Amino acid sequence: MKAVITLLFVVLTSIQMLSQDSRISVELSYPLPAGDNFIQRSYNGIVDAGVKVRFFDVGSFRFGMAFNTTVLVNKNEVDTRPLTVNITAFGLQPKAFAELNSPFLVGFRPNVGLGYSFFVFSIESDALGDFGTAIENETQRGVNFHLGLAYDFTERFFLQVQYDFTKLNVENIPDIPFNSDVNLFKIGVGYNI
Repeated sequence: MKAVITLLFVVLTSIQMLSQDSRISVELSYPLPAGDNFIQRSYNGIVDAGVKVRFFDVGSFRFGMAFNTTVLVNKNEVDTRPLTVNITAFGLQPKAFAELNSPFLVGFRPNVGLGYSFFVFSIESDALGDFGTAIENETQRGVNFHLGLAYDFTERFFLQVQYDFTKLNVENIPDIPFNSDVNLFKIGVGYNI
C-alpha cells in the first residue's frame, strides 16, 4: 500500500512539474440523489470520482472530455423474507464538456456537458442459503446532461458543485419519469494536474 501511494505521489508530482498549463483535473465528490424517482427513494450516495481532460480553447471557452463513476447503495436492506437483497448501483458517465474560463469571473468556472450514462445495478441476495450468495447484474443506460460550477481556491485545488440529469432508456417497466429520470447533485473537490 505504501508503494502504491508513493508511486501515485511521484507520478502526480512529475506531471505537475512538466505541465505549464493545467489541462487535466481529477475530482472527488459526494453524490446526492434528488427528485421524485426510484434512485432518490431507494439509494444513498457513496462517492463520485472523475477526470477531465481539456483539449482546446476557443476564446474564453475550453472544450474537453470527462469521465465520472458514481457509487450508490440501496438505503434499506430489502427484506423479502426469507431472502435478503442488497443492491449497489455503479454509474459510468463519459461525456464531452465546455467550461468558461474568463478572468472576469475571478476563479469561477461554469461548465456544461453532454454524454451517455450507464448504470450497472449489482444485486446480491442470499438466495442460495448456506451455499453462498447469488449475484446478478442489470444495466440501464441513457443520455446524460450536466451543469456545474467550479471555484479555484488555489492554483491547483478547486471546489465544485454539479447537477447531473440522466434519461434512462427503460425496458420491461413503464416509461414514466419515476422509472427513467436520474437526478444527482454532486458536491466535491478537485485537483488540477
